[in-house]
Amino acid sequence: MFWLVPPKPSAPSAKAYYLAFARAGAAAIRRHDVGHVVAVTSAGRGWPKPAGLLSAAFAMDAELESSGAAYRALSMPFYMENLERNLGDIRDRGVLELPYAPDRPLATIATRDIAECAAMLLTDLSWSGQERLPVFGPDRLTPVQIAEVIADVLDRPVNYRQSSHHDFVAAMTARGATEQSIRDFTDMHDAQNDGLYETDWTAATPTETGFRAWFQEFVGRDKSG
Repeated sequence: MFWLVPPKPSAPSAKAYYLAFARAGAAAIRRHDVGHVVAVTSAGRGWPKPAGLLSAAFAMDAELESSGAAYRALSMPFYMENLERNLGDIRDRGVLELPYAPDRPLATIATRDIAECAAMLLTDLSWSGQERLPVFGPDRLTPVQIAEVIADVLDRPVNYRQSSHHDFVAAMTARGATEQSIRDFTDMHDAQNDGLYETDWTAATPTETGFRAWFQEFVGRDKSG
């Protein structure tokens, strides 16, 4: 089984939302005697502080592991594809705006590398037991350096701006997010800024796709579309 639950900002609680899926999934795994499960989750399990959306993903992992199936938790940092929503501001205002500290490296991963890792596991079921598998891209770029790469690829100035807590809350509220969901996301950003990914990042074998290559390909697709 391949397991992926997308976030839902309008959910009353990220933990309740993830666990509702996970409990049903664990019951189905036991009922149908599923031998192997590969799940997309977050890096940083074991973080000692609340991490909002990521804590909900860790609770999901524990529930799925309770099924007894062989389990691989593909543990991810920030998806490069998340930046697609920033392209308008990048092009219109020359600004990359994220809630992350400008001078702290931001771990990233391309979704195609996640897919490749999952496919390898699902087509070779010789593995057993339950383990985390950190999946991180090869770069160690700060948000400022990410903006510099974007500027170089687009051949135009792009500056990085760390969004304020107030601005982020206002944007989430405008999109219909619940109060708890906003707290889940802000707790996640705080944990990411405090180094939640560091331990898994150190242990991970880097994947193939670097940020520059991904962004060049993305811009090419966007122009052709």
